[in-house]
Amino acid sequence: MDKQIEEVLDRNAKLQNALEGMCFQFAGWDDKYGGYTTMGLSALEEAFDVLGWNDPHVYLAATCQWPNCKKQRTSGIPTSNGYMLVCGEHFRALDLKENPNGKECV
Repeated sequence: MDKQIEEVLDRNAKLQNALEGMCFQFAGWDDKYGGYTTMGLSALEEAFDVLGWNDPHVYLAATCQWPNCKKQRTSGIPTSNGYMLVCGEHFRALDLKENPNGKECV
């Protein structure tokens, strides 16, 4: 019986990971809250419900590291204060600040 329970728990974990991955891929991004949103799509609403997520689902791991920015991060850039993962807007600002002569980032 313990083996059956273990198999069910393992399958549930795999299903949860797959559902989360689909939400990360297909859900929209809400710049106001810094998280994923269903955009009113019923399939995503059901997925969020199964996962126990609010809509929007605040997700700091994918949010721009610029102070007070809630946009989704899309790029990384080395800065004088270390490497930052930021949105496109702040990437351009940092690129100009860190590389005023237009040198390519490495």
